[in-house]
Amino acid sequence: MAPLPLSLPEHFQLDMVVFTAYVICREIERQIVESVVQLKSTISPLVSVRILGWLLIYTPTDTGRTNIGREITSCQSLQKVIDLGVHYHNHFIRCCERLIHRFFDSTHQFCYLLVKSAKGPTPTPTEHPSRPSFDVEKTNVQQKLQRSPESHQSAKSTVSEVIFHETMCLTCVGSST
Repeated sequence: MAPLPLSLPEHFQLDMVVFTAYVICREIERQIVESVVQLKSTISPLVSVRILGWLLIYTPTDTGRTNIGREITSCQSLQKVIDLGVHYHNHFIRCCERLIHRFFDSTHQFCYLLVKSAKGPTPTPTEHPSRPSFDVEKTNVQQKLQRSPESHQSAKSTVSEVIFHETMCLTCVGSST
């Protein structure tokens, strides 16, 4: 992996979090190259710290760049910074594959990172519903529903019965007080 540039591009130097994080990455890189510090890692510690430095440069949004900078500056030790680089390697870079696109004149090329497709079958859906079932609500509504009257005369008699029952209930309640 290519060494980190000596300084950040000018437009990144205005953000102190990003600038401080980049200085930390450059200093750790220098110490590793000069063999001042020995760190343990599943990948090369030099690659790990360079991943963080290049992420600071090439993250497409200011918010993402600031978040990576905060993660780097919040590390309490050099080993934690290396572990953070390993984390980004394992969970971000390894899930991508390189696609080099050459232009017609073959002198210019771009490198894209494409997310790899998942291997294996689609997982089976779970039986647990994500929201409550409406079966209970449906049963309650169906119990409250009554058949619609089929003629005008049956509708009048139904209304008359309801009015008679309401009148009787009000009379009973009124006489008991």
